[in-house]
Parts: sequence; structure tokens; C-alpha cells
Amino acid sequence: MWFWPLATRITWGRPITQGIISATGRIGLNPTGRQNFLQTDASINHGNSGGALVNSLGELMGINTPVI
Repeated sequence: MWFWPLATRITWGRPITQGIISATGRIGLNPTGRQNFLQTDASINHGNSGGALVNSLGELMGINTPVI
């Protein structure tokens, strides 16, 4: 299934990339504890980090976070 990370900043216009979910159930740490993550091959950058990750039906699948 295809997914689209959507931009969060108006100043970036409305950049959009697309990708597929390449892994599910990835475990990571954040300040509030362990979290499950989806991994996508879509490019995540400053313009769409923090924005929605939606599927082809427009359903929210997650929130974009970059790997630093």
C-alpha cells in the first residue's frame, strides 16, 4: 500500500513525497518511553517531519519523525 508524508509548514508550499511501509513494529525510545514505529522508504525532512503519514484512503497512519 502506498503512503504519503504530508508537509507541516505553509512556507514550504505543499511538498509531498510518497513511499511504502517497509517495516512495522519497530521499537524505539523517546522521552516518554518505548514506542512502536512504522518504517517507510519515503523521504522525511524538515518540511514534513511532524506532519501526517496518510494512506491512499486518506486515513492517518502515523506522524512523521526523522531519524537523526
